[in-house]
Order: sequence, then C-alpha cells, then structure tokens
Amino acid sequence: MFMSAVRTCRVFAKAITVLTLAGGAAGCSPLVAMEPASPDGPRISRLQLTPDRSTVGCPVELRFSFDAPREELVKAIAGWTLTYGRRGALGYLTLATDPQAFGGRPHGEFVTQLMPDRSGMYRYYVQVEDRAGHKSNVLTATLPVEGWWRSECPRDSWAHPSEASS
Repeated sequence: MFMSAVRTCRVFAKAITVLTLAGGAAGCSPLVAMEPASPDGPRISRLQLTPDRSTVGCPVELRFSFDAPREELVKAIAGWTLTYGRRGALGYLTLATDPQAFGGRPHGEFVTQLMPDRSGMYRYYVQVEDRAGHKSNVLTATLPVEGWWRSECPRDSWAHPSEASS
C-alpha cells in the first residue's frame, strides 16, 4: 500500500514536470501566426523602430528595407503581441495595401507611423507580399511602451526640423 502511494506520487510529479516544460516551451514561441516565406518571394531587412522606447499615445516610426525584383509589392502587414505582467494581447495591423506605398520600385525603404495605445512590451512581426501572392521573410522588433503617466513623448518621436517646416 505504501509503495503504491509512492509510485503514484512519482508518476504525478513526472507528469507535472512534463506539462510545465511543455508550457514553458510554448510560451517562447510567437503567439501571432505569420505566413511562411516563399522561396522566390520578396525580402525585407533592417527593421527599425524609432524611438526604441516610447510612451502611450506617442508616435513611433517603423522602417524597413525591401527587395522585390520579380513582382510589385502590394501589401505590408504586422502581427503584434503585447505583454504587461501577466496580461497579454495580440493582433494584426495592415501597414499598406497600395503599391504606391512602396514607391513603385523593386528596391527601397518603407516607412510608416505607429501609435501604441497601451503600455507594456510590444513585439512586432513584419512581412510583405507581392502581386503574385509571394510572402517575404518575417522580421521582428521589440518596443517597450510606458504608460500615459509619463509627461511627454520621447524626443526621437518628434518631427525632424525639415519635416516640421514643410
């Protein structure tokens, strides 16, 4: 009887250990699903968020380079996750659906503005698609966002002097 109880406890302890490890491994993977990259699809590189820290309601510039030699780019999307303590959220943003957003060029730089509306740690997953439906690789960037109680936006998020005068 005693040995049976010990065996039951060991089995239970092993089951808990396996479930904990499996849950931890799942927690390391992204929660948003992006399409796999097409072998002959466009490529993106140098994803950058400026400033690298922000405040709720302050503009953040998202910028990346693209290379689409085969077909014209027609779409840019970003999946995102937000964590703050034990809370979390996720979603998708359409960054562009107009080929003119890419300047009609096969190579170049794409720039848009984001405005986080909640505090926490954002992780963005960015991908583009060409006219033939080929998907690019996925780039990731992390952005810590402080709450509304901060009195002003980070200096890097203000317009550059040349942009403010035009």
